[in-house]
Amino acid sequence: MESKSLSKAILKTLSYADIFDYPLTEKEIWQYLVEEKTTQSQVSKSLKSLLNKGKVFKFFFFFLPGREKIAKKREKRAKLAFKKLKRAKLAARVLAIIPSVRLVGLTGALAMSNSKKEDDIDFLVVTSRDFLWTTRFLATTLLTILGLKRGRTAKKVAGKICLNMFIDETNLAFEDRNLFIAHEISQLKPLFERRETYREFLSYNKWVQEFLPNYPLLKTTIKPKLPPKPIFLAVVLEKLLKKAQLAYMYSHITTEKISDKILKFHPQDISFEVLSKYEKKVKSLKTS
Repeated sequence: MESKSLSKAILKTLSYADIFDYPLTEKEIWQYLVEEKTTQSQVSKSLKSLLNKGKVFKFFFFFLPGREKIAKKREKRAKLAFKKLKRAKLAARVLAIIPSVRLVGLTGALAMSNSKKEDDIDFLVVTSRDFLWTTRFLATTLLTILGLKRGRTAKKVAGKICLNMFIDETNLAFEDRNLFIAHEISQLKPLFERRETYREFLSYNKWVQEFLPNYPLLKTTIKPKLPPKPIFLAVVLEKLLKKAQLAYMYSHITTEKISDKILKFHPQDISFEVLSKYEKKVKSLKTS
């Protein structure tokens, strides 16, 4: 007998992906299934029932009724993503030169090979303890010199690197917890890491499974060791670079999140918009 709760969870999952014009494979539906712990075989059975009822459709991927075009759109964007991924990997190799870079993670649409031609490339960077501002300064300088970084006021940003988040290694657990953030974390692609930082990052954010209970987070839990404090000269440099960067940023600060443990820069914070659209779609769902 078909589970109504599972059917609704599948439709909710497709509804969320639909916001991004992103149809899903059967495995992806299971992995990103919203708030419903189950097996892939159960998802497969429920999908067959939903297909028979005309609640979902399939053309290589699964999608909601009337959304046939997004199947071809996903294939097209996947091809466009190839060149951008090469640039992202190049930029990650450049950032790996900086000793205080612990992790370079690809986030946003490109992490799912779903970016548009005009999109930039979003990076999350984890830094060594108390080297947040130093790392940002070095990362920004290197990528700017090489012409890889997105400028603050640039209009043409296609393929440019957006360093939109820096996190100190002692502050890996996300405070904001919702479906949007859960997706961002689960979809992050590590491009470079030192000392299993990616696994440590996931260990601190196991709450993701409250929203995506089937997502296969790495099973091994890392027991983090508090890293040693930097030497005096490094502390002085960090303070000087923080002061200099804040002075430059001061007149431009809007919704950014700025502290000694996290720097969050988003030209546009779309989380509220996405979650609002999602709630509207969920309210309109009919599973019977």
